[in-house]
Amino acid sequence: MLSLLINRHLELNYLFGVNCMTEENEIMTISQVAKYLQISEVTTYRLVQEGKIQAFKVGRGWRVKREDLKGFIEKQKRGERF
Repeated sequence: MLSLLINRHLELNYLFGVNCMTEENEIMTISQVAKYLQISEVTTYRLVQEGKIQAFKVGRGWRVKREDLKGFIEKQKRGERF
């Protein structure tokens, strides 16, 4: 019974975008990063491939730590172009 409740809780958190991780440790997919930055996934992949957004691979997909994404955003705020 407890495991059913936990699974349901996690499922609802996922569906509604709630994350138990702290914001700094949150891991985002390319799709999530693109949506967060309001840019296309193609542009996001390009920025990752060029090393402008720090990322790492998990299996075949790329992941970005939100903390690293904040660094990218700060660079953009200082006027660095991508």
